[in-house]
Amino acid sequence: KKSYLEAVEKDPGYSDAYRELTSREEKNTNYAPAIGYLKKIDEMRPTPEIKYRLARLLALEGNQEKAEDFLKAALLEDKNLKIEAVKDPAFLPYRESRWYKTLLEKGD
Repeated sequence: KKSYLEAVEKDPGYSDAYRELTSREEKNTNYAPAIGYLKKIDEMRPTPEIKYRLARLLALEGNQEKAEDFLKAALLEDKNLKIEAVKDPAFLPYRESRWYKTLLEKGD
């Protein structure tokens, strides 16, 4: 981890190091730092997949409102992510919520 932190210190635009840091923190259920690293990646190279990962981690952290915002943004850019989101255990606690039903249960 230290070498990746040193790498981004030297080159704040080194997105591969942020990806590795994100994966390590997520694996250890350290969601806040993982979310921070993903936000850096999203600023540099926004993709629907990054927004989806942000939504997922925010949901796991319990931040329903921000999870909804990032999931909406991801699905607007790539509707195919809906298939993954419906199966994703990170979103299971929200199945009864209005936003889950609106985003993931309605037909296209």
